[in-house]
Amino acid sequence: MIRVDRPEMPPGCCIVSRRHEDADGFVDTGITEPVIDPRVYVSAGAVQGLAATLDFPLPSRVEQLDTLHALQAARDRIAELEAELAEADRTAQAVHTLTRAGFQQRSKPGRKPASKTKPRAALAAEE
Repeated sequence: MIRVDRPEMPPGCCIVSRRHEDADGFVDTGITEPVIDPRVYVSAGAVQGLAATLDFPLPSRVEQLDTLHALQAARDRIAELEAELAEADRTAQAVHTLTRAGFQQRSKPGRKPASKTKPRAALAAEE
């Protein structure tokens, strides 16, 4: 099968639509059927019609679906970021409330890192 601009061999029309011209061209099936016509051609429009009958999406519809999927992914990401922002706002509000009530952090919780403390051997040497 090959795509051609117009049917060259008799009958010179689409076997499905019986049209002699199609802006998108024809598919030459390569089949010679002497009972029906000497050569079988199918117009691109008829192929699209057949594809639609079998629920195959047209290229323009595929592009629309791709765009819709991209938009949905963007909406999902926006909702995710809005949830993160709301959590950050709640945390900031809690910090503001504690600060306004006079609470302050005096020192970082936990022990000092080992690199900032003197080793025990150095402490024993000082004594």
